[in-house]
Parts: sequence; C-alpha cells; structure tokens
Amino acid sequence: MKNQGQGRPKTARTNAVIKATIEKVQCNLRRSMIKLAEAAGISPTSMRRVVRIDLRLTPYKLQRCQMLMEKKLKRLERCKELLLKLCTGMLKNLVPQMRN
Repeated sequence: MKNQGQGRPKTARTNAVIKATIEKVQCNLRRSMIKLAEAAGISPTSMRRVVRIDLRLTPYKLQRCQMLMEKKLKRLERCKELLLKLCTGMLKNLVPQMRN
C-alpha cells in the first residue's frame, strides 16, 4: 500500500483544477488550452496534461478548408459508405492496390 505524503505534492493538476476544467470545457468546447490555463493559473503544458491524461480528451484546433465541389461530394459519400462497410465487416478481402 502506498503511504500518503511521500514524494513531491501536486501543485498544478489538483482535483480542484480538474473539476474547474471539466465545467469550463462543458460550457464551451471551443475554448483554447492557453485561455483555460490562464484562467486556472497554471502553465499551458500542465493544462494539456489535465485535458489529455485526467479528462481523457483530445485537444485540437479547428482549421478552415475550402468547400467541396458538387463532384467531390459524391466521392465523399462513396468513401463514407466504403469505410462503413469496412468497419462492419462486409468487406473482408479488401487489399490496397500498389502503385508503380
């Protein structure tokens, strides 16, 4: 059994910081790691650890991209159907084609 009080005590990733982060993330999912860290008074690295390790979430930044054209929407739909079939096991013998 682990004895209490051994080692360096936690200063950044405390239960209070974790609970406050849960509430802030649930209110606004688009909030940045840096702003969460500033509000909690800890470093951005510690906040990333709280989000990734303690909350088991994956932080990412939304990126803008160009719109899909009408032709490519059909390709996207077909790709989604193919992935669905692959995940459900309907396509068992799918082998990727090697290019020369």
